[in-house]
Amino acid sequence: MVGRRGKESGSVVEPPRFLIVGPPRSGTTLVQRLASELPGVRVPPETHFFDHYVAGLLARRSFPLDRVALEEELRAYLTIGDLEGLELDTGAVVELLGGTCSSPLALFAAIVQTLCDGAEVCGEKTPDHLRWWRPLTRELPELRIVAVLRDPRATVASGRRMPWSSHPHGVLAEAWRLGAQEVARLADGLPPERRLVLRYEDVVRAPDEARERIGRLIGVEPREPGELDEPAISSLRLPREWWKDKVSEPVSDRWVDRWREELTEQEALEIALVCRDEMERWGYEADVGAADGAADRMLADLEWQRELWRTWLERKLDEVADFERRLAR
Repeated sequence: MVGRRGKESGSVVEPPRFLIVGPPRSGTTLVQRLASELPGVRVPPETHFFDHYVAGLLARRSFPLDRVALEEELRAYLTIGDLEGLELDTGAVVELLGGTCSSPLALFAAIVQTLCDGAEVCGEKTPDHLRWWRPLTRELPELRIVAVLRDPRATVASGRRMPWSSHPHGVLAEAWRLGAQEVARLADGLPPERRLVLRYEDVVRAPDEARERIGRLIGVEPREPGELDEPAISSLRLPREWWKDKVSEPVSDRWVDRWREELTEQEALEIALVCRDEMERWGYEADVGAADGAADRMLADLEWQRELWRTWLERKLDEVADFERRLAR
């Protein structure tokens, strides 16, 4: 179980106090930085524990894990491509758990706590953990969630610049739409004291206010002036994650409208058509000027792209459902 004392080390395994989640390329790294500027708070590089690892773990293992199995699993965990360069002291994880692991949640907690290296308050930031908010908040009653959203046209434009993304704009727009729906369900399903939804555009225009709101959610008072030095900023990301370099720059709103230079008018319109209901929910101007007939034709032309994302997401949601079933046993 999470929160227990390791029988060998005498230490306590504590889950992270909060998660930072949201559709990819929405500004979660910036929010990670602002949270880490709060005194005693650390949010290490993304763990990808649930989105890339836990399904395989559950297929291979039954819990509890003994020391040998635990060490083997930690070696398997570090072979995940997205974790290349992660400096995780696996021996410290094993000792923190007292040489045995009772559940995937305990392993997740021990990994995050070890990466936080003695910080008073630990957070975790993996955008795709958004899909896991229900079982995690149910099993960890003190856990808080910070969800981040950004104009879908900006997330699509940003996503297309990433080395792993060759998806057409309709796929990425559908990803944002469904992610924004999940954020809405999170906001409706958790009480205000357990969740916070931030818009990237508001964060970059008022970072001090965003930091204070995060602090109130997790019970930490902001400090002055609320800035990290370069070594601390570098610890937020892995060396290979060059696309996160802007997190070390002064917070600015200069990227808010860059999508206007990167998307064609047609692409921007089609993204807004796909996402307009969720954009309205979160205060984004959809700017949809197409006549109904033309809009319907554009949406029909995009359907094959959107179906690609829905098919992929269905498989990932099956992993969440399987995890929930195992927790219920």
